[in-house]
Amino acid sequence: MLDLNGKKILLVRNDNIGDAVLSTPVLQAIKEQFPTCFIGVLCAGYSKEAFIDNPYIDRLFVYEKAKHHSGLPAKLSAWAGHLKTMLAIRGEKFDYAVGLRSSFSRSNAALVRWSAAVTKVVRLPQKTKDMAPFDAFIDESPAGKHEVQNAFDCLKLFGVEDKNYRPYVNIPQNAYDTVLQRLQTAGFASGKYVVFHISSRLPVNRWKIDKFLRLASLISVELGLKVAVTAAPKSDEEEVAKKLFCAENIKYFKTASLAELGVLAKNSACFVTLDGGAMHYGSVFSPSVVAIFGKTNVDTWKPYHPKAVVLTTESKVADDISPERVFEVVKDMI
Repeated sequence: MLDLNGKKILLVRNDNIGDAVLSTPVLQAIKEQFPTCFIGVLCAGYSKEAFIDNPYIDRLFVYEKAKHHSGLPAKLSAWAGHLKTMLAIRGEKFDYAVGLRSSFSRSNAALVRWSAAVTKVVRLPQKTKDMAPFDAFIDESPAGKHEVQNAFDCLKLFGVEDKNYRPYVNIPQNAYDTVLQRLQTAGFASGKYVVFHISSRLPVNRWKIDKFLRLASLISVELGLKVAVTAAPKSDEEEVAKKLFCAENIKYFKTASLAELGVLAKNSACFVTLDGGAMHYGSVFSPSVVAIFGKTNVDTWKPYHPKAVVLTTESKVADDISPERVFEVVKDMI
């Protein structure tokens, strides 16, 4: 096993916010096992909330993907920023760069290669032509494993062990204070409400709004708890939710950031959510989680939480799950 003490390692996690959140346990594991190791993390801009002010990261590198910007000036600006970030990474002269992925990714591998680290490690590619720029490979099967374990598999070369580390995400104090004030103004006491997140990127993982309305009514009437509803900013769900969830006990809360969702989840009695990045982020903080899944692989992507229940159907369509079924689970969790 390679000793990381006194060495610099760059971890490349350039995919979505949920993946980023689930990779944070390895940061604590590395620092505890190799206290003098310098850890750099490279991530895309939309997943930086998973890593900002993490005490186990010595330097965070963030870049914007040009494909997520419209118009030539915006794309050129993103590429210029990307180049600046990669030059900063090269300036650190990393001993190791490791791609944190459950399977080989050309975009992830390219970032590992461009880091110019002495030793570059990625998942084993299927094609021999993709192997040339790299020095070592991760050949662990991801089958049946949670994404947290997949992240640890990427560090087997260094003997990094998982000792039941939990994901860690920092919430800025200003976000915490802002949301607590909004909760207090709305009459939502800590531990006396259930929070919903009603957005999901894939249609097959979505739940119709009338089901959320029915579930909110059951929770309010049967359990005497209030319901705080959230959705992805600027989403179709947000526009509908603003109009439908406006009662004293069932209210829509606009969240300007994932940090604000985290505060709502942390102070709730239970977090009810569809599958997605917000599920993984909110699950870091909530005392209990009920996740409604569609076609997503549960073994890999279930909430990494000791008190979580995932609801699925044989059809792999989230909307086939009834509000009454979800309510019974929420009642047991609380």
